[in-house]
Amino acid sequence: GCSERIGREREAMQQVWNAKERVRELEFEAIKVQMLENEKMVQAKQKERLQQFEELEASLKARDREREREHIEKGVELVCEVRRHEKERAQERERVAAEREERQREREGEREQACEREREREQERQREKERERERERERGSHS
Repeated sequence: GCSERIGREREAMQQVWNAKERVRELEFEAIKVQMLENEKMVQAKQKERLQQFEELEASLKARDREREREHIEKGVELVCEVRRHEKERAQERERVAAEREERQREREGEREQACEREREREQERQREKERERERERERGSHS
């Protein structure tokens, strides 16, 4: 009876031992599973962050390209504006020069007309003198 009881107690203690061992194994498995899940979560988070970073980088590059394009367009607009102003100034200079030449020609024409009128007056005076002399001769021949 005694050895039987000792045998049962030993058996019971062995089962308790086995059960505790199994619990420890299951806890270890649970820890391994938890660690794997944590690792997967960490990887997923890293992947998500990497994706966010790549999206941000792409949007920054796109914004930079857009800024560069706007910068180039503004530069082109400025160049066009400058050229338009230069063209307008050149046209204005040509117009002023043409007006100056026109006034010059008008003055020269007026001078020529004035000279022409002066010559005509001089010729008229000469003819008048000639007629006066003619009349003098006629008077002289009559007396």
